[in-house]
Amino acid sequence: MTCWGANEDGQTNAPNNRFYVIAAGYYHSCGLRRDLTAACWGNTGMGATNAPRGEFVAITAGGNHSCAIRSADLTITCWGNNSVGQLDNIPQGQFTAIGGGNSHACALGTDGTIACWGADASGVLDAPSGQFTAIAVGGNHNCALSSSGAITCWGWNGTGQTNAPDGQFTAATGGNSHTCALRADGTITCWGLDSVGVLDAPSGQFTALDAGHFHTCAVRANGSIACWGFNDDGQTDAPDS
Repeated sequence: MTCWGANEDGQTNAPNNRFYVIAAGYYHSCGLRRDLTAACWGNTGMGATNAPRGEFVAITAGGNHSCAIRSADLTITCWGNNSVGQLDNIPQGQFTAIGGGNSHACALGTDGTIACWGADASGVLDAPSGQFTAIAVGGNHNCALSSSGAITCWGWNGTGQTNAPDGQFTAATGGNSHTCALRADGTITCWGLDSVGVLDAPSGQFTALDAGHFHTCAVRANGSIACWGFNDDGQTDAPDS
Protein backbone atom coordinates (compact mmCIF):
# COMPACT_ATOMS: atom_id res chain seq x y z
CA MET A 1 0.00 0.00 0.00
CA THR A 2 1.21 3.53 -0.87
CA CYS A 3 -0.12 6.71 0.81
CA TRP A 4 0.69 10.39 0.22
CA GLY A 5 -0.07 13.79 1.78
CA ALA A 6 0.58 15.32 5.20
CA ASN A 7 2.10 12.93 7.73
CA GLU A 8 2.15 14.88 11.00
CA ASP A 9 0.13 12.12 12.71
CA GLY A 10 1.44 9.15 10.76
CA GLN A 11 -1.60 8.97 8.49
CA THR A 12 0.54 8.01 5.50
CA ASN A 13 2.43 5.32 7.42
CA ALA A 14 0.42 2.46 6.00
CA PRO A 15 1.29 -1.00 7.38
CA ASN A 16 3.11 -3.48 5.19
CA ASN A 17 0.24 -5.89 4.65
CA ARG A 18 -1.99 -6.90 1.80
CA PHE A 19 -5.34 -5.10 1.93
CA TYR A 20 -8.49 -5.25 -0.15
CA VAL A 21 -10.46 -2.35 1.39
CA ILE A 22 -9.23 1.10 2.42
CA ALA A 23 -10.98 3.98 4.23
CA ALA A 24 -9.59 7.47 4.90
CA GLY A 25 -10.72 9.71 7.77
CA TYR A 26 -9.61 13.20 8.80
CA TYR A 27 -6.40 12.28 10.61
CA HIS A 28 -6.40 8.51 10.39
CA SER A 29 -7.03 5.68 7.95
CA CYS A 30 -8.27 2.11 8.24
CA GLY A 31 -8.15 -0.94 6.02
CA LEU A 32 -9.24 -4.55 5.83
CA ARG A 33 -6.56 -7.14 5.24
CA ARG A 34 -7.12 -10.08 2.94
CA ASP A 35 -7.81 -12.23 6.03
CA LEU A 36 -10.69 -9.81 6.87
CA THR A 37 -8.98 -8.38 9.98
CA ALA A 38 -8.90 -4.60 10.47
CA ALA A 39 -5.96 -2.22 10.90
CA CYS A 40 -5.99 1.55 11.47
CA TRP A 41 -3.15 4.09 11.57
CA GLY A 42 -2.58 7.83 11.97
CA ASN A 43 -3.76 10.00 14.88
CA THR A 44 -4.37 7.71 17.87
CA GLY A 45 -5.37 10.40 20.38
CA MET A 46 -9.07 9.53 20.52
CA GLY A 47 -8.94 5.80 19.97
CA ALA A 48 -10.02 5.91 16.34
CA THR A 49 -7.12 3.62 15.38
CA ASN A 50 -7.87 1.00 18.05
CA ALA A 51 -9.49 -1.46 15.67
CA PRO A 52 -11.18 -4.40 17.42
CA ARG A 53 -10.30 -8.01 16.85
CA GLY A 54 -12.39 -10.12 14.52
CA GLU A 55 -13.24 -10.36 10.85
CA PHE A 56 -15.06 -7.67 8.90
CA VAL A 57 -16.54 -7.10 5.45
CA ALA A 58 -16.67 -3.27 5.42
CA ILE A 59 -14.95 -0.44 7.29
CA THR A 60 -15.10 3.37 7.44
CA ALA A 61 -13.01 6.15 9.01
CA GLY A 62 -14.87 9.28 10.12
CA GLY A 63 -13.79 12.48 11.83
CA ASN A 64 -12.27 10.88 14.92
CA HIS A 65 -14.14 7.60 14.97
CA SER A 66 -14.28 4.41 12.93
CA CYS A 67 -16.91 1.73 12.29
CA ALA A 68 -16.97 -1.68 10.65
CA ILE A 69 -19.39 -4.46 9.72
CA ARG A 70 -18.60 -7.87 11.20
CA SER A 71 -18.43 -10.76 8.74
CA ALA A 72 -20.02 -13.28 11.11
CA ASP A 73 -23.41 -11.62 11.53
CA LEU A 74 -23.21 -8.35 9.49
CA THR A 75 -23.68 -6.24 12.64
CA ILE A 76 -21.93 -2.90 13.24
CA THR A 77 -19.22 -2.04 15.75
CA CYS A 78 -17.66 1.41 16.23
CA TRP A 79 -14.69 2.82 18.17
CA GLY A 80 -12.94 6.13 18.80
CA ASN A 81 -14.22 9.54 19.90
CA ASN A 82 -17.73 9.67 21.38
CA SER A 83 -17.86 13.33 22.46
CA VAL A 84 -21.11 14.02 20.60
CA GLY A 85 -22.58 10.54 20.45
CA GLN A 86 -20.78 9.13 17.42
CA LEU A 87 -20.77 5.70 19.04
CA ASP A 88 -24.23 5.90 20.61
CA ASN A 89 -27.41 4.37 19.21
CA ILE A 90 -25.63 2.12 16.74
CA PRO A 91 -28.49 0.47 14.84
CA GLN A 92 -29.32 -3.17 15.26
CA GLY A 93 -29.72 -5.46 12.28
CA GLN A 94 -27.66 -6.58 9.32
CA PHE A 95 -25.82 -4.23 6.97
CA THR A 96 -23.80 -4.34 3.77
CA ALA A 97 -22.15 -0.88 3.55
CA ILE A 98 -21.12 1.86 5.98
CA GLY A 99 -19.78 5.42 5.90
CA GLY A 100 -18.49 7.86 8.54
CA GLY A 101 -18.86 11.64 8.58
CA ASN A 102 -17.60 14.37 10.92
CA SER A 103 -19.55 13.12 13.92
CA HIS A 104 -22.06 10.68 12.48
CA ALA A 105 -22.29 7.51 10.42
CA CYS A 106 -24.78 5.85 8.10
CA ALA A 107 -25.16 2.25 6.99
CA LEU A 108 -27.03 0.39 4.27
CA GLY A 109 -29.13 -2.50 5.51
CA THR A 110 -29.43 -5.85 3.79
CA ASP A 111 -33.01 -4.83 3.00
CA GLY A 112 -31.81 -1.69 1.16
CA THR A 113 -32.90 0.79 3.84
CA ILE A 114 -30.57 3.35 5.42
CA ALA A 115 -29.89 4.00 9.12
CA CYS A 116 -27.88 6.95 10.46
CA TRP A 117 -26.68 7.76 13.99
CA GLY A 118 -24.43 10.18 15.90
CA ALA A 119 -24.63 13.97 16.12
CA ASP A 120 -27.85 15.19 14.49
CA ALA A 121 -26.63 18.34 12.75
CA SER A 122 -28.79 19.90 10.03
CA GLY A 123 -30.90 16.78 9.52
CA VAL A 124 -27.93 14.56 8.71
CA LEU A 125 -29.61 11.63 10.50
CA ASP A 126 -32.91 12.01 8.61
CA ALA A 127 -32.31 9.22 6.11
CA PRO A 128 -34.96 9.00 3.40
CA SER A 129 -37.31 6.06 3.27
CA GLY A 130 -37.13 3.56 0.45
CA GLN A 131 -34.55 1.12 -0.85
CA PHE A 132 -31.07 2.03 -2.02
CA THR A 133 -28.01 0.30 -3.44
CA ALA A 134 -25.17 2.50 -2.12
CA ILE A 135 -24.45 5.34 0.32
CA ALA A 136 -21.96 8.21 0.41
CA VAL A 137 -21.30 9.98 3.71
CA GLY A 138 -19.79 13.48 3.77
CA GLY A 139 -18.85 15.82 6.59
CA ASN A 140 -22.40 16.76 7.59
CA HIS A 141 -24.37 15.47 4.63
CA ASN A 142 -25.13 12.14 2.97
CA CYS A 143 -26.17 10.83 -0.43
CA ALA A 144 -27.58 7.50 -1.58
CA LEU A 145 -28.11 5.74 -4.90
CA SER A 146 -31.47 4.21 -5.71
CA SER A 147 -31.86 1.08 -7.81
CA SER A 148 -32.63 3.33 -10.79
CA GLY A 149 -29.25 5.06 -10.45
CA ALA A 150 -30.71 8.36 -9.22
CA ILE A 151 -29.04 10.18 -6.31
CA THR A 152 -30.81 11.47 -3.19
CA CYS A 153 -28.95 13.67 -0.67
CA TRP A 154 -29.80 15.08 2.77
CA GLY A 155 -28.22 16.97 5.66
CA TRP A 156 -26.39 20.28 5.68
CA ASN A 157 -26.69 22.15 2.38
CA GLY A 158 -24.86 25.39 3.09
CA THR A 159 -22.78 25.12 -0.08
CA GLY A 160 -25.12 23.07 -2.27
CA GLN A 161 -23.61 19.69 -1.41
CA THR A 162 -27.04 18.04 -1.32
CA ASN A 163 -28.16 19.50 -4.67
CA ALA A 164 -27.64 16.28 -6.58
CA PRO A 165 -27.86 16.50 -10.38
CA ASP A 166 -30.24 14.46 -12.48
CA GLY A 167 -29.05 11.38 -14.32
CA GLN A 168 -27.93 7.84 -13.66
CA PHE A 169 -24.94 7.08 -11.48
CA THR A 170 -23.04 4.02 -10.32
CA ALA A 171 -21.12 5.44 -7.34
CA ALA A 172 -20.88 8.56 -5.17
CA THR A 173 -18.59 9.98 -2.50
CA GLY A 174 -18.90 12.83 -0.02
CA GLY A 175 -16.22 15.27 1.14
CA ASN A 176 -16.55 17.84 3.89
CA SER A 177 -18.66 20.25 1.84
CA HIS A 178 -18.84 18.68 -1.61
CA THR A 179 -20.00 15.54 -3.36
CA CYS A 180 -18.76 13.75 -6.47
CA ALA A 181 -20.40 10.93 -8.37
CA LEU A 182 -19.57 8.52 -11.16
CA ARG A 183 -22.07 8.64 -14.02
CA ALA A 184 -23.20 5.54 -15.85
CA ASP A 185 -20.99 6.55 -18.80
CA GLY A 186 -17.88 6.58 -16.56
CA THR A 187 -17.51 10.35 -16.30
CA ILE A 188 -17.42 12.27 -13.02
CA THR A 189 -19.50 15.23 -11.86
CA CYS A 190 -19.12 17.15 -8.60
CA TRP A 191 -21.26 19.66 -6.72
CA GLY A 192 -21.17 21.68 -3.49
CA LEU A 193 -18.42 23.98 -2.21
CA ASP A 194 -16.79 25.58 -5.25
CA SER A 195 -13.32 26.41 -3.93
CA VAL A 196 -9.72 25.15 -4.21
CA GLY A 197 -10.70 23.29 -7.40
CA VAL A 198 -12.70 20.66 -5.54
CA LEU A 199 -15.41 20.63 -8.22
CA ASP A 200 -12.97 20.53 -11.15
CA ALA A 201 -13.28 16.84 -11.91
CA PRO A 202 -10.98 15.68 -14.74
CA SER A 203 -12.38 14.52 -18.03
CA GLY A 204 -12.24 10.91 -19.14
CA GLN A 205 -13.68 7.65 -17.90
CA PHE A 206 -13.27 6.27 -14.40
CA THR A 207 -14.18 3.15 -12.44
CA ALA A 208 -14.05 4.32 -8.79
CA LEU A 209 -13.69 7.48 -6.70
CA ASP A 210 -13.33 8.64 -3.10
CA ALA A 211 -13.39 12.10 -1.50
CA GLY A 212 -11.30 13.51 1.31
CA HIS A 213 -11.93 16.68 3.30
CA PHE A 214 -11.32 19.10 0.42
CA HIS A 215 -10.02 16.86 -2.35
CA THR A 216 -11.07 13.81 -4.37
CA CYS A 217 -9.24 11.00 -6.13
CA ALA A 218 -10.50 8.60 -8.78
CA VAL A 219 -9.26 5.56 -10.65
CA ARG A 220 -9.16 5.92 -14.44
CA ALA A 221 -10.27 3.13 -16.75
CA ASN A 222 -6.58 2.36 -17.42
CA GLY A 223 -5.89 1.90 -13.69
CA SER A 224 -4.07 5.18 -13.07
CA ILE A 225 -5.14 7.64 -10.34
CA ALA A 226 -6.22 11.25 -10.79
CA CYS A 227 -6.73 13.64 -7.85
CA TRP A 228 -7.99 17.23 -7.66
CA GLY A 229 -8.84 19.89 -5.09
CA PHE A 230 -6.87 21.27 -2.14
CA ASN A 231 -3.22 20.25 -2.28
CA ASP A 232 -1.56 22.00 0.69
CA ASP A 233 0.02 18.76 1.91
CA GLY A 234 0.45 16.92 -1.38
CA GLN A 235 -2.82 15.00 -1.05
CA THR A 236 -3.54 15.28 -4.77
CA ASP A 237 -0.01 14.22 -5.80
CA ALA A 238 -1.01 10.68 -6.67
CA PRO A 239 1.77 8.22 -7.52
CA ASP A 240 2.21 7.15 -11.13
CA SER A 241 1.61 3.49 -10.32
